[in-house]
Amino acid sequence: MKPISTIISILLTVVVLSGCGSSSSSSSSSSSSSSYSGALADHIVGTWTGTVANVYTGMQHDNYQIIVTKVNDTTIQIAPASGSASQTFQASLSLEMNGSVEFIQLDVAGNLLENNGEYVILPEGSSTPAEDELLSYGVFLGGDQSNLELFIGRR
Repeated sequence: MKPISTIISILLTVVVLSGCGSSSSSSSSSSSSSSYSGALADHIVGTWTGTVANVYTGMQHDNYQIIVTKVNDTTIQIAPASGSASQTFQASLSLEMNGSVEFIQLDVAGNLLENNGEYVILPEGSSTPAEDELLSYGVFLGGDQSNLELFIGRR
């Protein structure tokens, strides 16, 4: 089992790769020049497998699965694939751009984090040998501010 610091480092790496801390433009619908055509939610819907960690409890699980379902074109619901301590929640989606990197940002209403996560397609040669989809999020589960769940995974 990897230490919590490893999962936090991985999550922060993805955040930096997609530039989600400093997006330069946004829109809730895709444009004709976007690599994300159609409804934003359609790009993220499905079962994702990755690593989940909870900073407060020290829990970490590899090969953890979540199910992302479409609520509407710009809203998704994220739920654990099977029983767990994780919560089901909804996130609003917006298309963001930082330089030449385009990504879909996830925002959970009323959550303590300004940006809860992102979905990004990494092009071949960027950090992977082939085009790769990554989904990452961080969400406060309530109570103590350190009760933070982190997930990073692939389809």
